[in-house]
Amino acid sequence: FHFWLPRAWVVPSLISTYLHAATMVKAGIFLLGRMLPLFGGAALWTAVLVPIGLATFLLGAYQALTETDLKAILARSTVSTLGLFTAIYGLATPEQDALGIFAHATYKGALFLIAGIVEHATHTRDIRQLGGLRRRMPVTFSVAVVAAASMAGVYPMLGFHAKEAFYDGLLQAPSLAGSNLQAAVIALSVAANALIFAAAVRFVAGIFLGKPSEHAGHAHEASPVLWGPPALLAGLALFMGLLAPTTEHIVNAFSSHPGAKLHVSLAPMAGPVLLSALTTALGILFYWGRSGLDALRQWRPAWLSTEWFWDGAMAGVVAGATAFSSRWQSGSLRWYLSGTLMFTVGLSGLALWHGGLSLRGVVVRFEEMQWYGVALCAMLTASAVMVVRSRTRIGAALALTANGFLTALLFVVYRSPDILLTQILIESVSTIFILLVLYFMPPFRADGFSPMRKAFNVAVSLAVGLCIFTFIMLSTSPTLREAHNLGADYLTRSLADAGGANAVNVIIVDFRAIDTNAEITVLMVVGLVVYGLLRSRRKSS
Repeated sequence: FHFWLPRAWVVPSLISTYLHAATMVKAGIFLLGRMLPLFGGAALWTAVLVPIGLATFLLGAYQALTETDLKAILARSTVSTLGLFTAIYGLATPEQDALGIFAHATYKGALFLIAGIVEHATHTRDIRQLGGLRRRMPVTFSVAVVAAASMAGVYPMLGFHAKEAFYDGLLQAPSLAGSNLQAAVIALSVAANALIFAAAVRFVAGIFLGKPSEHAGHAHEASPVLWGPPALLAGLALFMGLLAPTTEHIVNAFSSHPGAKLHVSLAPMAGPVLLSALTTALGILFYWGRSGLDALRQWRPAWLSTEWFWDGAMAGVVAGATAFSSRWQSGSLRWYLSGTLMFTVGLSGLALWHGGLSLRGVVVRFEEMQWYGVALCAMLTASAVMVVRSRTRIGAALALTANGFLTALLFVVYRSPDILLTQILIESVSTIFILLVLYFMPPFRADGFSPMRKAFNVAVSLAVGLCIFTFIMLSTSPTLREAHNLGADYLTRSLADAGGANAVNVIIVDFRAIDTNAEITVLMVVGLVVYGLLRSRRKSS
């Protein structure tokens, strides 16, 4: 999904584009590097990131060479660089990421600002309408040459060291060592870097070399306020490349790899320098043969692009959403609630099936049942039936309140005073609140449901009830508990596992932290509701 980035960068101001190009887009890539310790050992990590990264690296470099807008050229090359970093993390060689990020930030930031200077002077960004600005803008030309040299990976620029580190990583990567894919990965990387080299040469030559164009007639050198910032960045690219030992310490300190020991030296190694020489030769060939590459891009059919597939996919999503909403979004709250409940029941059933859990593994001991527990359950059942069968809203609300207070009594049976207090507060406040709301509601009307609809409602109710019953039975079954005596387990683990001598505090803030947080939230909501009711009463009086 690379195509949105160049379009986004062509529109805004140059400083906005500079910030995105030099910093923001690489934040996500750097985050990918921080994920390497978690997912680097997975088989899919290399199998997914390396092909995607190399394909983006090569395709972005090719598009950078064939673009005509100055900002689009730089945007495509940034897409290519992001693919390079993705491949680096896929190969599990993150030591070089900080070096690559520093190199890209310096030369790309400088080139974006230079593109703005050129547009300010000539009122165009079309490279086909530029040329011959070397004599009219000598300082800008010099800065552009230095920055483009780092982009092309010319010795001794910082971009050269980043390219050498990448080639050395390809030659030494443990995931490629002894693999038949090593030669293919190196060949694709050399070709992509050669295209980037050609794009950098084209950027400088297309703007500053050749015969002056019509737009060059009124061009003039920019003020130091304009060419100073890109000159600073280009100077950093040059001096960080020359001061290789210092750069080595900096990039190792900022690398996403905690034990990075990347070697940066002005004396290049034999293997990477041979690949760099091959890159330069291919880059020159690509530059001289760029007309053929342009023709190849013009010949490409519309369907042979990710943009075509993306637009088609988005059109399909919109069409599907429209068809779904017109068929199922009927405005019926009852239907929405039924659909949500059935989806929840289906998902819960899938989880139970996948975990191999069922009521057959639950041990039920009727001899442990107490008569008051059975009586409470009977009253709970009767109150639930009253809620369903009530013909007035007030009657249904009172029956629902009775059901809530009876549920609170169950916590007395199971000796849970904290939950009992929370339940009583909820029921007291919610009852008042519901009665106030029902005062403004119209009376019940006869539903007039068909027998099929009534059967559907009953099926939904039974499915939800059975699902909740199953989860309650499973969660309270001694055979499925980790600890048979939860109290003794808490006391045993309080000091050893949680490091707390006060078992009560450890239970509240550690073992049952989520439950405690939920109870605090409920109490806060209840307090806010009570405050709102009292305040509204005060205002009305």
